[in-house]
Amino acid sequence: MRGRIMVVCLALLPVLTIVGCYHGSESYTGRGEYSSRSTVVPRGTYQVNYSALLMDFYRSDPRMHQDSVEPGSTKFHTPARITVAQLGENQGATALLDALRAHNDVFTKVDTIPAVPPNLDSFYQYAENSVSLGGTEKTTAPQQSEAGSVTPREWLQQLRLMASDLGSDYLFAYSGSIDFRTKEDTAVKWLDLTIVGQFIVPSEAHTAQGRAIGLLIDTRTNRIVMSVSADTTRKKLTTTQHSENALRDLIGQMRGELQDKLAIQPTTEFTRRALQSSAN
Repeated sequence: MRGRIMVVCLALLPVLTIVGCYHGSESYTGRGEYSSRSTVVPRGTYQVNYSALLMDFYRSDPRMHQDSVEPGSTKFHTPARITVAQLGENQGATALLDALRAHNDVFTKVDTIPAVPPNLDSFYQYAENSVSLGGTEKTTAPQQSEAGSVTPREWLQQLRLMASDLGSDYLFAYSGSIDFRTKEDTAVKWLDLTIVGQFIVPSEAHTAQGRAIGLLIDTRTNRIVMSVSADTTRKKLTTTQHSENALRDLIGQMRGELQDKLAIQPTTEFTRRALQSSAN
C-alpha cells in the first residue's frame, strides 16, 4: 500500500511543480497597459500637460510686454457660485463636488462641466508608471492637431465662458497624477515557487506618490485668483497573486484622498479671503 501511495505522489510531483511555478502569462499591449490573465493594471497614460496649458493661457496676455506688472486684486464674496472642471474628465469627481456643496454658506451653487480637451499637439504628456487623478485612463496617443484647430488657451477660455454662461463667478480647474513603482523582495521571492507562497508571502512592495493642483479663475476678469495643491504618499506590501488588485486598490484610495484634500483648501482659503475683503 505504501508503495502505491509513493508511486502516486511521484507521478503528481511534476504537475505540482509546473503549477507552482506558473505566474500567469503577461504582455505589454503597447498602449500604456500591462495585461495579464486576471486583470489590467495601468502602467502609463497620456495626461493633460497642466503646465503647458497654463503657460499658453498667458501667451496673449498684454502684460507679457510690460516692464513691470502690478499684482492683481480680487474681492472675494460669499456665498459664491462655482463651476468645477476636472481636466481630462467628463465631470468633476463626485467626492470633491459633494465636499464643496456641503459648504453652502461658502458656495451657494456648484456645477461641473466636461473638460476633455481636443487632440492638441504637445498638449499631452506620456508618463510611464503614472496614472491620472481621474478614474479613467487615456492610454492611446493623441492625434496631431489640424490646421486651425483650437489652442490650449482657447480651450481653457471655452471652459471659462461655459462656466460664465452657467452663472458661475469662478471656474475651478484641477488635475493631478499618481506615480507608482513596484519593488520585489528578492529574499522571499523564491517562495513564489509554490502556490502557497504566491498567496500568503508578501514579496512585492508598491510605493505610490500622488500630486494634485487646482486653480480658481475669476470668470469676469479672466484672472487666476487662487492656487491650491495636495499630495499624498502610500506604501503597501502584497503577495504576487494579489499584486495587481492591490495596486489598483492603492491607486483608488489615493485618488479619493487627493480629492478630499483638494476640496478642503478652496473652501477654507476662499472663506478667509472673503472675510479679509469684507474687512478692507
